[in-house]
Amino acid sequence: ALALLLPAALGRCDPGHVMANGLALAAVALASAWSRDPPRRRAPVAAAVAILLLTHLASQWNQYAPAARAAIEAGRLRAGAADEARDADAAVLGAIGAAACDFGWAKRLPFGADLLALLRYRRVATPLGVPEEIDRFLKLSGRLAVGRHVPPDGGVFGPAAVERVVADTLACDHVLVPAGVPLDGRLRMSRDDYARVRSAGLGGLCLFPVSLPARHDPWIAEFEILRRLAGEYEPAGTIRGLVLLRRRGGAAPAGGQPAPGR
Repeated sequence: ALALLLPAALGRCDPGHVMANGLALAAVALASAWSRDPPRRRAPVAAAVAILLLTHLASQWNQYAPAARAAIEAGRLRAGAADEARDADAAVLGAIGAAACDFGWAKRLPFGADLLALLRYRRVATPLGVPEEIDRFLKLSGRLAVGRHVPPDGGVFGPAAVERVVADTLACDHVLVPAGVPLDGRLRMSRDDYARVRSAGLGGLCLFPVSLPARHDPWIAEFEILRRLAGEYEPAGTIRGLVLLRRRGGAAPAGGQPAPGR
């Protein structure tokens, strides 16, 4: 069973996928050893499977711990205000319209009433992605204009993809981007900083220290997109840690009301 790890490892997969490649047969090998082999031969098989599982879990936790902690905290807060959350969710669904919610969405978190502010805008672009609840709200309400976002690199892997995202975004008057990013078009990252960030990520994933140099100046799709948008939009408000941008000198909300956060 452990031999199945070799093709994935030699193909330079990350540890999580290397280990997943052999999990099923590792379980079969453990069951077989327990049912047929004498006790002295069970221990090496059990140890190998335990090491496989523990390193797999450690690698995955290093990748997904921030998202897991955020989800746990969000669930804790909602559990403490369950009635209010249900009432707010019902109000939001009513504002969107029952017809938009005829289908079920597995494990959908309840919508917060603050999302109703986004109904003031005809279309909203999210070229760098947004949290799941906002993404689903924009889709159900028909407000989502651009939503390409496939982690970890935003679904953008080259200049041609950047051009498509920028063109689609520029066709929209309102854009949501993460808070804290410079909006003056001066986003930069040095080779050393890029190498340090990427090496740290690889170290957590591979479970051993990684220190690799950057051979070229970093090309970061998100930075390219923000640079292209910087001269076209200005901040108009905030919502849930995101900045709402509007076209400079451009369109007002559909209802003519002030932007969220203002």
